[in-house]
Amino acid sequence: MLTAGGRAREAVLDWVGAVLKHNVARTMMQANRQKTSSDGFMLNLTSVLLQLCVPFMDPSSPKVHDFHSFVHTLTLSPPPTPNNHLQKVNMIEPSYLLTSTRFGTPLDDTKLAATSEEAKHYLAERKSDGKPPGFITECFFLTLKCMSFIIIFSN
Repeated sequence: MLTAGGRAREAVLDWVGAVLKHNVARTMMQANRQKTSSDGFMLNLTSVLLQLCVPFMDPSSPKVHDFHSFVHTLTLSPPPTPNNHLQKVNMIEPSYLLTSTRFGTPLDDTKLAATSEEAKHYLAERKSDGKPPGFITECFFLTLKCMSFIIIFSN
């Protein structure tokens, strides 16, 4: 289904996003286990998502984009010399978290050092270019979110 691309792939990603939206309560201090998916379901979903990430997270794959240059631009330190094992990370778009609404908007998240108005202004400056994110980017961040739900809820 995922290799077919198009609407089938988009439907699967929409479903995973809907599952994650439904399970946001798992990150709350006193989550109601009756209103969220079971640990087993979330663990199985995480396992499937991790399997989808294997082809582009394999260090020998050419699909990975070097996140180091992005991180070093934020810290104003010079980027490291390119590593052959980080070539695939290049296809993961770091701006996804600022522009995607697949599993909620960035404004829904807790802000540590900004008011809601400051956050709106910040996000307005970084509007999406209108191009939809790639499958690799979607898989990476959906997997990351799913893994965080497992870790937080298990405590």
